[in-house]
Amino acid sequence: MPVGLAGGVAISAGQSRTAFLGEVVTYTHYVTNTSNTAQTVSVAIDSSQHWATVTPSTTPLLAPFGGSTLVTVTVAIPTTGVVTGTVEHTTITVTGSSIGQATALDITTAAIKGYYIYLPVVLRNF
Repeated sequence: MPVGLAGGVAISAGQSRTAFLGEVVTYTHYVTNTSNTAQTVSVAIDSSQHWATVTPSTTPLLAPFGGSTLVTVTVAIPTTGVVTGTVEHTTITVTGSSIGQATALDITTAAIKGYYIYLPVVLRNF
């Protein structure tokens, strides 16, 4: 009796970071084939601020029952035009070429670097 397709794909959990304007934040995710057949996995992102990219967009052929690879999401925060506290939500969706789909969410919050101004101390004798 032939066995049908079972299982799917999985992606490691999303992450959250705060970064300064002009910085690049990198998130690494494991994509795993949990199905009973070898398959490639397409990787797509939905970037709320359009700051994120993903590499690769398609995985190599992953072995059944646990074949995995790394996927990198890179978020480049612009140096201008961004208000501190702006949040980038990057949803990563992985879809198996034969079976399965999974998602993860990375959250990047933009921050402005604080600067300190040191003034001299002036003492006066009265």
